[in-house]
Amino acid sequence: MKTDSNRDWSPNGSTSLLPLNADDTPDFVISGGGTLYLFNPLTDRAEAWLREHCSADDEHHYLGRALAVEHRYIQDFIQLAVNDGLMPSSKLHC
Repeated sequence: MKTDSNRDWSPNGSTSLLPLNADDTPDFVISGGGTLYLFNPLTDRAEAWLREHCSADDEHHYLGRALAVEHRYIQDFIQLAVNDGLMPSSKLHC
């Protein structure tokens, strides 16, 4: 994932996410880095998507409203959310 400063934040160097237009409201933001990222829902739609795909159980761990995602899964996880119509924030929040 690339930020506006063009720094590569993705674990594997992929740049599959498109930047947002100024009018777009993101559904989620990714924060963190290193070995753990947080998928933070910003809209009801993103929260519903998380409930449908990642219920709180032994495999899915939440910190507040944010889902904790290991670095090796984050790019695929983001792509699945985008494929389902969710809009990511264009910036990684660390």
